[in-house]
Amino acid sequence: MKYFFTTLAINEPYFENSIKLFCDIHSRTEESFFNILTSQKDIDNLTFSNQKLFDDLQKNFPRVHLTTLESFDFKIECPLDSDGYGFTFNVNMKCLSLTCCFKLNINFDYVFFIDGDWSLHTGFSERKVFDLIQNMELNGIDFGFERPARIGDDRINPENSFFRQKIHDYNISEIPIWDEAHVCNEQLLVFKNNWKLKVFVQKWEQMMWYSIANKIRNYAEGFEIGICALESKMTWNYYLFTILRDCFKFYPKYSDNVHIRF
Repeated sequence: MKYFFTTLAINEPYFENSIKLFCDIHSRTEESFFNILTSQKDIDNLTFSNQKLFDDLQKNFPRVHLTTLESFDFKIECPLDSDGYGFTFNVNMKCLSLTCCFKLNINFDYVFFIDGDWSLHTGFSERKVFDLIQNMELNGIDFGFERPARIGDDRINPENSFFRQKIHDYNISEIPIWDEAHVCNEQLLVFKNNWKLKVFVQKWEQMMWYSIANKIRNYAEGFEIGICALESKMTWNYYLFTILRDCFKFYPKYSDNVHIRF
């Protein structure tokens, strides 16, 4: 059972951290492949210490692939929402890190998207990854994510919703077509590689371009992810990641408190 880990890693510290993360997983697994979508600028601007890390990657970690995109503007002008949330970085470009996996001519059964600022924790093992995949196989699950947040529960009365600005931006307050979709936590996602994933990636890229053209807020990209999963007819589960207990950790922005997942 072959599987990918893929990420979007533009600018420090994401690029450096992604290399460390994927080299760590590479060292503890046998059936995994990896893709880091970055920019040539990030590769060219490596510091001396990071260059050593990069050289070690290329020499000793053959299953870790680097792909670059230079024809994109990684920044985007978009308004902040009423609480000041928003990014100048186009976070929906994460969809392109999935697209890259199909271009590497590697047959794989599952793909994990993981944020580039995560690290391994002490409980990680490939056995846990296989247990999660087996659960998906046995239960016919196409898509796993964390934190359910059904659009329909907040669509009509969005005042206290964390994705209320997306309801406004897409003008769906009176449109129930996406009610069953969830605004998932986008930090870690897992997909079965089938026709639904290919449709999902195409739809997510379409929504990325739509959001760019219409200056739609980046926060929260889980909104677009959940809609694309719904429209590609995926079956999903949001309890799967308890199988990966104590496997990952990260430091949230503006805090020194480590979060250990899951």
